[in-house]
Amino acid sequence: AVKCNLTLRNPSDRDVIFKVKTTVPKRYCVRPNSGIIGPGETSSVAVMLQPIDAASIENEKSKHKFKVESLFAPLEPFTLESVWKTAKPTDLMDTKLKVFFEQSGDVKQVQSLDDVQYQNKPVTSSNSVSLLY
Repeated sequence: AVKCNLTLRNPSDRDVIFKVKTTVPKRYCVRPNSGIIGPGETSSVAVMLQPIDAASIENEKSKHKFKVESLFAPLEPFTLESVWKTAKPTDLMDTKLKVFFEQSGDVKQVQSLDDVQYQNKPVTSSNSVSLLY
């Protein structure tokens, strides 16, 4: 399987909850796909492309996208599941990532999400992830 790592960084002074979504969930294994990042900390997320043939990549490549959603953790005790069920769209921040496929013999870390701005309104930024196969 082809693998890359996303480095998520929380530049705020509060805990942040994140979730990674993809448009083609059967093609990828994402670990962890959700979690909590403490103030000023980072979290590494492994993104693994399941075995796929070149023809399928060519047919599907425009559909491969990721979205990292995040929001500030509540101050009271919570579970991740309950937070996502009750999250208001105005509390969510997200970053959208497009996937680009490149042929190579080397697999490298290809994406770092640094300094996503955390505000009291949704923030959307677009980046890209290159997967080497």
